[in-house]
Amino acid sequence: MPSCPYNLPKFGMCYLQEQIQLPPFQPLTRILHNYLTGDDYSSREFHNNIRQYNAAFAMTSVGVKIDNSVTRQLGPYCFKIQGELYYLTSAPFLPHSDQTPMYAQIYILDTAEQLNVRRANNNNLDPVVMDNLQTMLLDNHPYIGHYRHAYELIREKPVDEQEEITIRLHVNLQ
Repeated sequence: MPSCPYNLPKFGMCYLQEQIQLPPFQPLTRILHNYLTGDDYSSREFHNNIRQYNAAFAMTSVGVKIDNSVTRQLGPYCFKIQGELYYLTSAPFLPHSDQTPMYAQIYILDTAEQLNVRRANNNNLDPVVMDNLQTMLLDNHPYIGHYRHAYELIREKPVDEQEEITIRLHVNLQ
């Protein structure tokens, strides 16, 4: 197997000998560009809490079975995954009335309610930055419309059938 020199500009040198062609990245939205490159208060706030902002807008969480024999060693932290890597959305897709929505469940809420849930879960984050990021995602993220459409389809079913519905998001990259 050939070594993977990281300074080469081509993706395919390490992975399947250039058989994988990735589309070019979309240009950043104005909001995200400003937060990533700006030097104002909001940009510094975004940089200082970027992981928490990312988590606040996550649609999924990573699920793995961690092999702890590797994590209890000296040296830099790393972990070994045993079995498969999968993404957890929210189960069930519709939150129960006594539960706080999380992950994908938040995206099916009314826009104002989405922001309220995120602010309640992240009360240390700047509300203006939260509002701007949510607006950016609602305007630009391709899967949010799919989540909302799935929600509408579920709501058309009788209440007793709504928890029995399986939802699969399939992405066709062709």
